[in-house]
Amino acid sequence: MELIALLRGVMLTGKNKIPKMSYLVTILEKVGFYKVRTHIQSGNLILHTNLSKKASANLIRKTIKEKIGVDLPVIVKTVADCQNAVISNPFSDSYDRSRIHLVFY
Repeated sequence: MELIALLRGVMLTGKNKIPKMSYLVTILEKVGFYKVRTHIQSGNLILHTNLSKKASANLIRKTIKEKIGVDLPVIVKTVADCQNAVISNPFSDSYDRSRIHLVFY
């Protein structure tokens, strides 16, 4: 199953720094995720797994904490979850779509 993982609080420098996104991909592939990709330096990931969303979030968080030393909350959504959120946009077409933001918590 393809999942989208959103890492909360990733910073390019400082307390929640992920050294390299390529390293993040490597450590997640080593624990069993596959086709792992990152989206810019944001900590947003697209990956494949046979685990549930909850199990995936827990494994991602544990792996990052163990290998990088950063404890980040992880939000995991399916592609369908994201598509449904976009489709459910409550604003009319008259709104500037570039000014609409989606937040998962």
